[in-house]
Amino acid sequence: MSPRPLAALCLLALAPAARAGVVMEMRIGKEQGRPSRMLLDATHLRMETGAGDGKVQVTIFDATTRTLTQVNEAERTYSQVNAEELRKAMGAARAKARAAIAQARAQLDRMPPEQRKQVEAALAQAEAQAAEEKAPRAVRVPQWRFERTGKAGTAAGHACEWYRQFDGPEAEGEGCFTPLARLGLQVEDFAVFQGLVDLLDPGGSGQAGRETDFARILAQAPGFPVIAASTEDGKRVETMRVEKLAREAIPASAFAPPAGYRKVAMPGLGALGADE
Repeated sequence: MSPRPLAALCLLALAPAARAGVVMEMRIGKEQGRPSRMLLDATHLRMETGAGDGKVQVTIFDATTRTLTQVNEAERTYSQVNAEELRKAMGAARAKARAAIAQARAQLDRMPPEQRKQVEAALAQAEAQAAEEKAPRAVRVPQWRFERTGKAGTAAGHACEWYRQFDGPEAEGEGCFTPLARLGLQVEDFAVFQGLVDLLDPGGSGQAGRETDFARILAQAPGFPVIAASTEDGKRVETMRVEKLAREAIPASAFAPPAGYRKVAMPGLGALGADE
């Protein structure tokens, strides 16, 4: 499978409930890669990704409350944002951008000709972008196509077959796939990703859906990609390798902020979500 949807998949994470779920351990990146782990059940998703400095980045998603949580283990803090807060934050950011454009236009008459020309060009670009974001757009659903390469492999003790992945005329990457039934899994096990798509893409642009709707990708794929790779200089370079994929009971604590951690503002959203 293309590393693009998988990369997005592996940058996100899980949240609460002590019931049977799916546990996946993998390495992300070239050569040895960074150790990562994903836990999920019907309504929760948790992702732990090695940051390369011995620290682990933790993200948790709860589809029931539509809440995204980021955990900072080094500082023993966590931040949260729900769908409504995210929608308001995006609206506030757009309003701030419109105010900045209006303020800049009000100052045009006081600018030297050359500076005015440059500012007008920048304002025109900003206004066009704002109009594009505001206008409703048809969401394009990717139509993945897979072609066998005739080669086989193995990962996490499972045999797999290599396929090239296409969404259009050009190959986007390669993956070594194992049928879901052989793994004891089904597409519905990954349905929680649709809730994450809805949270990250409230405007319906379709970009977040393309990158993170893993259940839809699996429904079109020849199995689960236990290895993902890109091609560089005609050579296959692994970007993800699964080391464990199994059904396990997952404790509720895996899908909740750690006890004793302090709640702080979500990075990039000002004071939103911070403790009062």
